[in-house]
Amino acid sequence: MSVRQRIKSTAIFKGLLAGFIFISAASFAAEKTEIKVGVIDSFNPEFSTQTLEPTLKFLNSKLPAYRFVPVSLNSVNPDKELKNNPVDFLISSAGTFHELSLSQGIVHVATRKTILSDDPSASEAGAFVTLAKREDLKELRDLKE
Repeated sequence: MSVRQRIKSTAIFKGLLAGFIFISAASFAAEKTEIKVGVIDSFNPEFSTQTLEPTLKFLNSKLPAYRFVPVSLNSVNPDKELKNNPVDFLISSAGTFHELSLSQGIVHVATRKTILSDDPSASEAGAFVTLAKREDLKELRDLKE
């Protein structure tokens, strides 16, 4: 191989190397920032298809520099789930949110209002069931020790 061919081959190799570096740098710069949206899996089955997927699709289309991805979290031990799977945003029931606000200090950004109540804080309910023979339990304050 002549000196001229070696110089030409070296120039081609350097050009290809520079091109690959440029393409790699450009693709790295074009990578989207991933935003993890955690979902505690205690919602009805239609929640994902009717609410979550359309919302993430909309966010991905309106904010092209970001990629919003769902992260399913088990509702059995949400505190442990969040510690093992850190997320940027969380969608949960009011009760789970309250528990996590105490244990992990999460704060709410928005409250989902349902058609079941005009007041989102009144859309959750609870009941205490006691044995009929426990006549000492008549009011909520009777449950305190």
